[in-house]
Amino acid sequence: MTTDFVGKRNAFAIVVIVMGAMILAPAMSYARQKVLFIDSYNEGYLWSDGITSSVKNIISPAGYDLNIFRMDTKRKSSENDKLQAGRQAKMLIERYNPDIVIAADDNASQYVVVPYLKNTSLPIVFCGINWDAGIYGFPCSNVTGMVEVAPVNALLTYLKSWAKGVRIGILGPDNETHLKEFVNIKLKCQTDMFNRSVLTFAAWKEAFVELQDSMNILILENYAGISDWDNNKAQQFVEEQTRIPTGTVHDFMAPFALICMAKSASEQGEWAAKTAINILQGAKPSSIPVVENKISLLYLNQRIAKKLNITFGKTLIKKADFINK
Repeated sequence: MTTDFVGKRNAFAIVVIVMGAMILAPAMSYARQKVLFIDSYNEGYLWSDGITSSVKNIISPAGYDLNIFRMDTKRKSSENDKLQAGRQAKMLIERYNPDIVIAADDNASQYVVVPYLKNTSLPIVFCGINWDAGIYGFPCSNVTGMVEVAPVNALLTYLKSWAKGVRIGILGPDNETHLKEFVNIKLKCQTDMFNRSVLTFAAWKEAFVELQDSMNILILENYAGISDWDNNKAQQFVEEQTRIPTGTVHDFMAPFALICMAKSASEQGEWAAKTAINILQGAKPSSIPVVENKISLLYLNQRIAKKLNITFGKTLIKKADFINK
């Protein structure tokens, strides 16, 4: 009797364990799925921080394991630095063995996805590629994503209403990202523009003043890549020196321009994270079309408006947030 009772008890325990394992198996498998987020740049760079925060807020609460690798190619921008960052990412991928990779901004695609991951079995979701993903051969069998397109035409429509002529200048850092922006902005707007690229904050200030005299409209590009940049000094400088309508498509550049129509880093990160989860749950990257960003964030700079004696219309005010009141 004792033997039979123990045997039945053990059999019952085995059944309970097996049933428990069957119930828990899907959840355990789900929790084990790994997401590698590759940031082209560095923590503290506002655009990257916006994308990263959105990815974290969606991926981690959903129960996935999230690993973040930062290439740091804004601060370490030589070709050797970029190639080395790509190799480091490849080694991490081999070690971490992710189920999917989210690649943010151009360098993650150029130096990691294209040489090591393109047309493999590992799903890739990109975001933040400027203007055209076709230069990397995307989309392809394992790659989809969101392209980053600046709302420059809408920005110029506003700026032209306050300008005294049609000469348009663009001021930004002397690097590949800015050159790509300039070429694509010209193509998108189908109008002639003058580009000025600089390496230092002192050169940026000098160019800013010169362009006030030679242009009727000035677009301020990203300051990342300009050495010795100082936000407080830059804000004071533009409030003293601005004489023509200025605009930007970067929210962190809004304090330095009359009007900002900004792309949303959060939109890029949220779309990439939700798409990654969709793929992890069974969708194929090839079934998901590449898309462009839709959201524009509008900011009006009251101090510069007063400097230029510009009064914003009621319709514009209803759509915008004010800075520097």
